[in-house]
Amino acid sequence: MYFYCTYHKIIKNLPFNKYIDKFKNNYKLFPIDNKRYSNKHGIIKVDKVILYENLTNELPIIFNKLNIPFNNDLNIYENLNYIPDNINRFNFYEDKYIEIIKNIFSYEIETFGYNYYDNIS
Repeated sequence: MYFYCTYHKIIKNLPFNKYIDKFKNNYKLFPIDNKRYSNKHGIIKVDKVILYENLTNELPIIFNKLNIPFNNDLNIYENLNYIPDNINRFNFYEDKYIEIIKNIFSYEIETFGYNYYDNIS
């Protein structure tokens, strides 16, 4: 979200840590959408949740099951323009901000088994 906001000039000249400090209590400025697929008790109410990192492999299966034509082109790599190539999340996040992000996205982290150290490239 931070890279999206800086890329589209929604916020200007605001370092990541200042962004988190400024908006950590305003969850509307973070991409939280669990209310779209779970009820107020946190129970998932949809048939399938596809994680972003599995989108390329799983979406064609879903489209096929629903008999929806799909050409296997998601154009998902357009989003990579928001994040500079030289960003390493271990250098980017200070411990304080890791904890804030863990709190903001606690439902997603717990429900989908995310770990800060997973999928290190």
